[in-house]
Amino acid sequence: MNFGGKRRVVLIDDSGALEPALGIVLQQAGCETQRAGGTVDVAEVCKFSPDAILVDLASGRGPDGLDAVRRLREMPDLNHVVIAGLTEPLAPSALEAARSAGCARLFFKPIDADEVAKFMLSIDRRRHVVNDWPVERERRATMDRG
Repeated sequence: MNFGGKRRVVLIDDSGALEPALGIVLQQAGCETQRAGGTVDVAEVCKFSPDAILVDLASGRGPDGLDAVRRLREMPDLNHVVIAGLTEPLAPSALEAARSAGCARLFFKPIDADEVAKFMLSIDRRRHVVNDWPVERERRATMDRG
């Protein structure tokens, strides 16, 4: 667990498409980042001792992102870690599935890297709790489409 210095963030992205831009913005915001591919090595994630994990929920290979989140949540060493999902806008039932799997927050594609960086800086390092679930944003988008 990292309570001092830089926030440590693992980015789980099997395509590698999100990491370059997102990694740079997170590093500029004072985060130390590590990328994990689509096949999540939970032991490696634990060794990095992250404050947060960003998971691309639309994995093209290996287990899907929600399965990865569930596996990460099963690890006692990661109980305190905030997990956020990166995804396309979802139906309300899919939002609940992400929350049930263990995501504390969702970011919708196209990802606003500055928004993600602000979120990382908002994590309460004493308790590793974030009460920030943007369901309202998805509800507004759903209402606009309907």
